[in-house]
Amino acid sequence: MAGQVIKIPFWGLMLCMLFMMCCGSSYANQSEIDSLFKVLNTTNNENQDKVLNQIASSYILMSQDDAIKHAEMALAVAKRQEDIEQQSESFYIIGKAYYYLGNFSLSLSNYQRALVLARRAGLLTNMCDVLRGIGVCYYSKGEYSKAIDTYNRSLELANQLGDEKRIAKLYHGFASVFLAWKKEQEALNYFNKSLKIKEKLGDKEGISKTLNNIGAIYFTMGDYDNVLEYFNRSLLLKKELGDQKGFANTLLNIGVVYDTLGDYNKSLEYLEQALKKNKDLQTKQGEAIALNNIGAVYLKKGNFIEAESYFEKGLNVASEIDLKNTRLNSYKGFSELYEKTRKFNLSLFYYKKYIELKDSLFTYQSQQQLNELQVRYETESKEQKIELLNKEQELQQSQFEKQKIYNLVLIVCIVLVILFSLILIRQVIQKRKANRLLELKNSQVEVQANELEYKNKELEKLSLVASQTDNVVTITDSKGNIQWANDALFRMTGYTLDEYLDKKGTTLQDTSSNEEISKEIEKCIQNKSSAIYISESITKNGDKIWLQTTLTPIFNSEGELERLVAIDSDISKTKMTEEQLKQKNTDITDSLNYAQKIQDAMLPGIEYLDKLLEEYFIYYKPREIVSGDFYWAANRGEKVYIAAADCTGHGVPGAFMSILGLTFLDEAVTHYKHEVGSSGEILNVLRRNIVRSLHYKGRNSETQDGMDIALCIIDKKSGSIEYSGANNPLFIVSNEKYSEKYKFINHELQSETTSLFEIKPDKMPIGIYSTQVDKSFNTFAFQYASGDKIYMFSDGYPDQFGGEKGKKYLTKRFKKLIHETSSNTMIKQKELLENEHNSWKGSREQIDDIVIIGIKL
Repeated sequence: MAGQVIKIPFWGLMLCMLFMMCCGSSYANQSEIDSLFKVLNTTNNENQDKVLNQIASSYILMSQDDAIKHAEMALAVAKRQEDIEQQSESFYIIGKAYYYLGNFSLSLSNYQRALVLARRAGLLTNMCDVLRGIGVCYYSKGEYSKAIDTYNRSLELANQLGDEKRIAKLYHGFASVFLAWKKEQEALNYFNKSLKIKEKLGDKEGISKTLNNIGAIYFTMGDYDNVLEYFNRSLLLKKELGDQKGFANTLLNIGVVYDTLGDYNKSLEYLEQALKKNKDLQTKQGEAIALNNIGAVYLKKGNFIEAESYFEKGLNVASEIDLKNTRLNSYKGFSELYEKTRKFNLSLFYYKKYIELKDSLFTYQSQQQLNELQVRYETESKEQKIELLNKEQELQQSQFEKQKIYNLVLIVCIVLVILFSLILIRQVIQKRKANRLLELKNSQVEVQANELEYKNKELEKLSLVASQTDNVVTITDSKGNIQWANDALFRMTGYTLDEYLDKKGTTLQDTSSNEEISKEIEKCIQNKSSAIYISESITKNGDKIWLQTTLTPIFNSEGELERLVAIDSDISKTKMTEEQLKQKNTDITDSLNYAQKIQDAMLPGIEYLDKLLEEYFIYYKPREIVSGDFYWAANRGEKVYIAAADCTGHGVPGAFMSILGLTFLDEAVTHYKHEVGSSGEILNVLRRNIVRSLHYKGRNSETQDGMDIALCIIDKKSGSIEYSGANNPLFIVSNEKYSEKYKFINHELQSETTSLFEIKPDKMPIGIYSTQVDKSFNTFAFQYASGDKIYMFSDGYPDQFGGEKGKKYLTKRFKKLIHETSSNTMIKQKELLENEHNSWKGSREQIDDIVIIGIKL
């Protein structure tokens, strides 16, 4: 094993700094949190939401669960007081807490809600911070393009505010993305921009961190002069700021740089300063790392006694506070030390300790290295024994030397006689063999003459084909120099071969407009097979044509390249058709995207739903760009009208039907809000309008278009619900005994605390159903209890194929999933439903649109 300096992982240190700069500022300690709780107990009701948000923000790094808890308390107070600014701040803190918990989906969801509220109230500072948080989320998910886009939006607001401190933080965000893209120079540019701002603001702590980041990037680039410059500037600032721990770490970093440069004396100077500083600060981890690094430098210098001493001290400190990684480096240092001093027993002992400590991280390669040490140790012992045996054998050998000489003379005589006999026999055999070879060559010459005659006839046929085909056939030598082309070259391009070579060039590479032509030639030669590529060409008349070329290498019997044959086909018409189809597909997609915007605009917005419902979720997932499923909501006085519908078909046909449904539901509730009081009557009106609009006559030949729907009217004042359904049921999760109170409510599932109930729908759609167009929809009314949860949905979720056997999810499994996840918050339940759907579906396509509405009453 070669001796190696045990180094601090610079790259990991640098990324840690970048993360801190991107994600925000420092947070309060426990004493500051206690002070905020005292303020909360004495503050008036108007400021409670603000103080609760301050407490939640202080908990972000200490306890994310406590941060979410207090932010949700602040959110409830802010909603009662209609304080949009503090509502936005609450969602922002919750999003940040979920980010630290690693739940990027919930983090982004809460950030988006914070952004909507901040935008509504015109809170530019809040919008700037929320957008930066969203950018950090995208960065952590590896969606770097989205992160850059979001940072740019935040930067526009920061520039508009003239807030240079926020601009500096955003530059750090840009730098972290470019580092992830391995674009160190772009990252340096943004760090330098940030550095200028911090120097202007006099932010010495920020300057120090930025200098460290820039130095760490230069380290990865191997620019050690700049590394030392920036680390030394950071070192001076940390000393000025009194940042003793940062000062010690930077000393350690500089020592490692000098070690990398091979300046071991300088390295020891800084490492020993770092050691002393860490001892003064009683920072055991930094002390142990410094000791190991000093030992490793002494090992490189060949000072084995000092190396052993420092490794031993480093191991003792690491063992004292159980620093496994540092102990690992100590063991490795000892193993390399004793290997160099040829103490293989001790080297093997410490390497075993190293392997045992890292057994869960190392592969079988580590065991092989261990065996190698064992073999080397055993080999040296065996070599000594072999040397003794050799001496004994030499003595015995000398006794047989004379006897060997006599035997050798006898053997030489016998061999000479045998060789003479063999030479005579060989000459006779060679003469006979020569005669047979002569006969064989005569017969081969005759065969070759026949083959040559056959090939000449075949060449005549190929020449005829080459001259008459519409495809251009070009032959080159092994270097690509064009030697011949058929008459199709003139018919296709208008050039003779001489004109073509003069105009385009003399090689295959010169005449092709394909930028990858050299790679295509190299690929076909390496693979020893044909390659096909497409390129543009200009005829003598100036017309542009598209060519598809099949390039084939020709090898001789020894596997050497002799020539290349290129066959060009005119595919201009095909290419034109492809472009037309591509444009049509683009036009259709643009139309569908515009239709999606129209459809989304007709659906109830989040702000509107937040006003109607306190806690709810809507899981809406179209199969295609536009959807045949939709959700709808309205309110009249104390009543909330809400529905989930599934139109016939999906995509464009379903979307048209959904627009009719949304329009007629609005009309039905608006027009009949006093005259039509029940949910069943609303569905009757909806059906009449659908049938009338589609001009149904009830004939069997007509398509049975329409929709399935579940409609609820929630009367908050009376605490009652009316439900009517066209093929779509209603699920209720409650701890009440509804099936005993109401005959139309069926008990389906039971747990220790709650039950799942179902109200069956009418088995007919909103549309033509046999001849029963006038049959009215039933209205089911019941009193609900606080805390009950209701669910309306389409059949897209239970009908999805998936799982190991590719079967449907089915309603039975869907009921169980709703019941088992109902104990969570509505937002969490939506996440669980989405995760289960994706897991069940796997790589299969979604077969239908999906809509699920969950409401906590």
